[in-house]
Amino acid sequence: MQPVIKQKRLSPIHTYHESTDAHFNFQAGWLIPEVYTTPEEESAALDEGVGLADISMRGKLTVKGDLASSVMTARWADTPKNPGDVSIINSNGFWIAKLTPDEFLITTTPGNEKEIISFLENAIVDQGSFITVLDQTSGLAGLLLQGPKSLDLMRKLCSLPFRTKIFPDLHVAQSSFAKTRTTIIRYDRGDSLAFELYADRSYGGYLWEAILDAGTEFGIQPVGWGALD
Repeated sequence: MQPVIKQKRLSPIHTYHESTDAHFNFQAGWLIPEVYTTPEEESAALDEGVGLADISMRGKLTVKGDLASSVMTARWADTPKNPGDVSIINSNGFWIAKLTPDEFLITTTPGNEKEIISFLENAIVDQGSFITVLDQTSGLAGLLLQGPKSLDLMRKLCSLPFRTKIFPDLHVAQSSFAKTRTTIIRYDRGDSLAFELYADRSYGGYLWEAILDAGTEFGIQPVGWGALD
């Protein structure tokens, strides 16, 4: 039985989810796919093949400015220092990626972005700094590829060198992925290889379909948040 929702936010890939037998859940204002087949089948894809998940509902912020790093370091000591680095701030999915010397991407659990925005805006006022904070939660589609075959799929759709020495865990790069400008983060889950992809919302449905098509030979399986949890 589907939950009764009066107000909800929808992922750019929601049309696909609705076309399947997915069961939905409600989290921080978002209607999210909980499971497509069974949790056991989807968990097996993450462990043995490759799973594709929609993580568009995660809070997403971009922070730009010459003093952005110092403002965030004053609050979070583990803010990444070098472009290409990703720092895990806490175990609840809050991390910061340094894209360029003066630009960062922050993601967090759904709904927590408001608290982070409030802190950053107050810090900017206190310091009199010119820093831009943009809430990209609805503006960016987010996809997760996870499993031992995810590396083969990434190489099929992107020309970046994904060798561990060049593209290790907690590394970020911006590149063309399936002919779309995409921010790519390697963020392994324990021993499980994983990549997070962020692109403009308008490309969300296209990327989802392109990945499913390219992943057929690897036995790709859409997975819901139940399997991820």
